[in-house]
Amino acid sequence: MKGRFVRGEFLTAMLAPGIAAGVLTSSAAAESTGYGHSVLAILVIATALLCAAAQFSHGSSCRVLLPAAVFAAGLCRGLQWGLTGGGDWIERSQLINSAFDALRGSIGKLGLSDNARALVTALISGDRSDIPGDIREAFRISGASHILALSGLHLGIIYGLISGLFSLAGRKPSIVKIRSAATTLLCGIYAVVTGAGPSITRAFLFILLRESARATGRSSAPLTIFTSGIAIHLTISPGSVLMPGFQLSYLAMCGIYMLHPRIDALYPKSKGDPLGKIWTMASMSISCQLFTAPVAWLYFGSFPQWFLLTNMIAMPLSSVLMLSAVTALVLSALGICPAFLTSITDSLARALIWSLQVISS
Repeated sequence: MKGRFVRGEFLTAMLAPGIAAGVLTSSAAAESTGYGHSVLAILVIATALLCAAAQFSHGSSCRVLLPAAVFAAGLCRGLQWGLTGGGDWIERSQLINSAFDALRGSIGKLGLSDNARALVTALISGDRSDIPGDIREAFRISGASHILALSGLHLGIIYGLISGLFSLAGRKPSIVKIRSAATTLLCGIYAVVTGAGPSITRAFLFILLRESARATGRSSAPLTIFTSGIAIHLTISPGSVLMPGFQLSYLAMCGIYMLHPRIDALYPKSKGDPLGKIWTMASMSISCQLFTAPVAWLYFGSFPQWFLLTNMIAMPLSSVLMLSAVTALVLSALGICPAFLTSITDSLARALIWSLQVISS
């Protein structure tokens, strides 16, 4: 059973480099991408393959023909995307734009202070247009720019909140299937309304695969989800492989899957040990940073030297802020949002801004 899953993951992973090769070949022919983009795209796909190879059983038999056929299928898809002019995989319709505007309008009606409203709008909708320049600079210098950019982190928080609410419905098999379908649908709507960027799309695909596995009783191993997610992502949107958001998002997940468990295991944790939780947060931050830092440096020419302190403070604060803001939005839509919840949301936003301004100074 284990060998079969491993072979399936290996074959799935072969589709991604095939698509990437097709995209890079067609893009190079059209002179539409630079050398640096190609190198980074190849780096990300190579890391994905390493994830599969790291788990590939030497005792398993895997013929050459089938992986070659999967790679060729991916190559054809990548070439087809490039030769037909590419384009976004999803077009923003009037309905989507209206939903996005409604989301921004709902945040504006919460009665938050200007800076808090701008920050909450960025965290939930991805629109950073109202954030003052000095606050953006504080986020950049402190190494927290990824918090402002809508990513898998934000959808993960939304997913956790929805899953927690639906868990109250029970754990009967029929209920679990309904919960999984409803959770996936709501997360998908959120991803589409907020633009379906590479990182958000990656997070949604992971959620889709995890919930599908839960509903059907199949394997939801991280490697299975990772290789399946990157293959589906590139099949739908081959050009994403050239985007920094795609490369950074999947490299961060590689760090979480491959390095984080090893660093986390260095500290022997006991039940209820607060230092153990701090160590887990730190090891995850270090793992993500080590995998994404080279690509971030090549793209942006900077390295956040205070990233560990920033993430230890900003990540918990931003997570609680998002939970508070989303709860306030839902209750406000129902007309029962208490004033103290809005006040808490405002205070959390100001605390996050202040802490990052202190770190950046």
